[in-house]
Amino acid sequence: MNFNCYQVNPQHRNGNKNKSQWIPKEIEELLIFSTGIANGWCNSSQDVIWSIPKHIPVLTPIGTERPNKGNATDILYIAKYTSDTNGTWHGYPVSAKSKYDHPPQNIINAWINHGFIDKRFYAKWVQGKLK
Repeated sequence: MNFNCYQVNPQHRNGNKNKSQWIPKEIEELLIFSTGIANGWCNSSQDVIWSIPKHIPVLTPIGTERPNKGNATDILYIAKYTSDTNGTWHGYPVSAKSKYDHPPQNIINAWINHGFIDKRFYAKWVQGKLK
């Protein structure tokens, strides 16, 4: 994995209607990223990291949907982080509306096994029924 630094992307904080928006402060965005990297929650090519705050016993909203994919009031709970060729990473909240924003099953299983989510959370997330 190529890691040089983490950079907050202002497009996900400035109300851009084409981008999902973070709810928590920048430091919490970085903490969610750190949780993902520390637990090795990356895809097989190690160019995408998935992460999530602990959602048990209470769901923790981390973002809102981009209006071109749904409603700006739709709450998001899972983060996806990508890097450029220089190893600069940034992340954004994702929904289940795009198949490219679905974490791999082994990461979902790790989240369940480590008490970050339960099976009910994931089933509702996939169906777009989390509120």
